[in-house]
This record gives sequence, structure tokens and C-alpha cells, in this order.
Amino acid sequence: MEAVQNHIDYLVICMNERDPGYELISRKAWVKLKYILIFVPMTELETPREPTYFDVTFL
Repeated sequence: MEAVQNHIDYLVICMNERDPGYELISRKAWVKLKYILIFVPMTELETPREPTYFDVTFL
């Protein structure tokens, strides 16, 4: 409701099947995109742990 009050037309939510609330959100989704996110570290890094969130502006 807050999104509508702020004139937001679309919400893009990135989740996987194991995230809490996925079933509820996916039932209401207008479009469901299937994609694979690949993580390639450029330096020595720890592997991300779930839940992992990313900024879609980097896609």
C-alpha cells in the first residue's frame, strides 16, 4: 500500500525458493523471470551466504 501511496508502479523483488515469504510473493507476481546469477570474485573473497542480496543497478 505504501508503494501505491508514493506513486510506485512496479516492485522488482529478487528471491529464491528458499527465502521466507517466497510462496506468497510468487503467487502474486505478474511476471516471473528465471535467471542465473554468477559470482566471480576478482580477488580472494569469502563465498556469499544465503540470503544474498544484490543491487540490480550492477546487472
